[in-house]
Amino acid sequence: LTVSGSGDGYIGERVYEDGPGVFTFTVPAGIRAIHACAVGAGGHDTYDGGGGGGLAWANSIPVEPGEKLEVRAGQSLTSGSDLSHSGIYRAILDENGDPVLDQQDNPRYTMLLEGRGGESNNGGSFGAVAGVDSGGGEGGDGSLYYNNNVNSAFGSGAGAGGYDGAGGDGGGRAPAPNSGGASGGTQFFITSGNMGGTQPGAVGGGVGIRGRGTTATAPPQQGSGESAKAGKPGSGGDGKEFGGGGHSGEMGGHGAVRIIWGIRFSYPDNADIEAVE
Repeated sequence: LTVSGSGDGYIGERVYEDGPGVFTFTVPAGIRAIHACAVGAGGHDTYDGGGGGGLAWANSIPVEPGEKLEVRAGQSLTSGSDLSHSGIYRAILDENGDPVLDQQDNPRYTMLLEGRGGESNNGGSFGAVAGVDSGGGEGGDGSLYYNNNVNSAFGSGAGAGGYDGAGGDGGGRAPAPNSGGASGGTQFFITSGNMGGTQPGAVGGGVGIRGRGTTATAPPQQGSGESAKAGKPGSGGDGKEFGGGGHSGEMGGHGAVRIIWGIRFSYPDNADIEAVE
């Protein structure tokens, strides 16, 4: 994953958006609060549509200059796992300042911000450390495999969560109004005639991490015999990135994290620092 960003002064950002992974963010000198957004990866399932990733944002997360925080960008999985979550985490230290270890001798962390990945066809949730201004939206649920003993269709992926409400469910559902979320992909339209085998699903839409933007509309419903259509992205998302649910033939969108600092900025509606600089 390519880490991009600018500014080590009192205004700046770091963006973790090109793929899944685990990274270290070092708080710049003089910075004691950060604002951030995280989107979990979209789910993936053998038959059903994958759930959308949850989106979380938070403002004024307390930090210390020079502090090292762990950043995780999630990957699409067929079952629930911490690897599908995206977020920012702080190591738990003992009284001597040394990391506290778990039973496998791995450092233990406390969550500061987390957009959770879709689990199979269930949408991901979201959360933030207590005491900060925060919000987000759950990912939608993927649509289920359909079989009427004549025709069958794999499920379609759900939309990623928005900045203020849930993403759309698979089956072509729109996200919550004014949420900035994404819509779910449509499912193959089944008629009474033989449709020639099991039909594929489609991915759900993803969401951007630069603040609340346009809320997706539902994709057009297909007619008889037409293929499933991908969900529409919200808030500047690109296709299934970030957090759009997958389907039987395609993994969901991966997760992403964006960290910004500067007292003039905040999520969800004043987070584009490039528009201000």
